[in-house]
Amino acid sequence: MEWRENGRRLTRSLGHREWVRAKKQADEFAAGFVGPDLNGKAEAEPEPLTLRTLLEMYGEEVTPTKAESSQRSDRAATRRFLQFFGPGRSPATLSQRDWDRFIRARRAGRVGASGRPVTDRTIEHDLKFLIAVLNWAAKSRDERGKLLLASNPLRGLRTPTEKNPTRVVLSEDEYQALLGVSRRVDWRFRVALVLAHETGHRIGAIRQLRWADIDTKSGICRYHLSLRDVVVDFPPFDSRQVKF
Repeated sequence: MEWRENGRRLTRSLGHREWVRAKKQADEFAAGFVGPDLNGKAEAEPEPLTLRTLLEMYGEEVTPTKAESSQRSDRAATRRFLQFFGPGRSPATLSQRDWDRFIRARRAGRVGASGRPVTDRTIEHDLKFLIAVLNWAAKSRDERGKLLLASNPLRGLRTPTEKNPTRVVLSEDEYQALLGVSRRVDWRFRVALVLAHETGHRIGAIRQLRWADIDTKSGICRYHLSLRDVVVDFPPFDSRQVKF
């Protein structure tokens, strides 16, 4: 914390890295409720950990280390859980009933900005984020050396899974028709379309491809997925199909 006193610039370490608590301390100091030592009575006991505080801490310390798409997903999931459970909810009190209530509400479209029902795969993604936050809290300590959570209250609960998701598959005639007009869109669209058709990979894996990942001589293409690298053998491409 920085402030000026009689024209002098003074600083004081708060002794922690909790943004919410630091802002509260700065506001109290600015209002004259506590002195610069910040050892007022209000700081004698730490405030109870709320769901909002925990999610904000995770969002400031862990989320920035992830890819941009994962960061957006974390922020969206944070808003959904705060909307459903309430910002003042103690994370230690979450239980099987809360888990099941969230699943039912998400399936019915009562949670989320769109207001539409979602699939079990989407619900599974949300709940895995919540589990990751609680696991992190059960291993992280505050500035006093105390664990943020004694344990993950939702540990061991099963997430809903979508075993056989329905995938839209183009017929050969539909693929050829789309291929025929693909150059009008963009040459990259045509290349992505051919790669998806020939390898069966999703657009997310194809978008991460680099020239260094493709070995045309040996016929090997390396796809970078979230958990592992997958090497796929492919037959030599018809140069007429991938001509830019």
